[in-house]
Amino acid sequence: MKLIRPAATDRSDTYANLVGKALAADRFTLDEFPLLSELPAVERFAAAYPHALLPRGKALQVLLSRAIGEVATTYAEDSDATMRRLAAYVRRRYQERQSVTAIARQWQMERSALSHQLSRRALLVVTHRFLQLAQGVRWSADERTRAKAG
Repeated sequence: MKLIRPAATDRSDTYANLVGKALAADRFTLDEFPLLSELPAVERFAAAYPHALLPRGKALQVLLSRAIGEVATTYAEDSDATMRRLAAYVRRRYQERQSVTAIARQWQMERSALSHQLSRRALLVVTHRFLQLAQGVRWSADERTRAKAG
């Protein structure tokens, strides 16, 4: 699967800022998150589960988690060393919830250098994949079951 290597635009910056905040938010906050809670896949999930507890928040959690997982997995074996490093950063930062400082220490880098080299790029790639999913996901029975369980 080919994801993307995004160039920043005003629109992508807006969404990246929102996704960055959403990655740190809980389901209660996500349920009424501006713009993101109104995306098509989120609306479809909420319509499919009108009596679920915080359906928009749950849909956003599932989509964010899936975007992170796909970016980390897809680029982990990329021929480009920078993209492999980005995949490792995404896995550590967003899946394992490590701080930028902890990752920099493990990689024997200055925190500022790591932030400059990867943080923004990683967020843009995750944001792009999240938006692709949020536009196109149709909630299958399997995804609905997993989403209900969480």
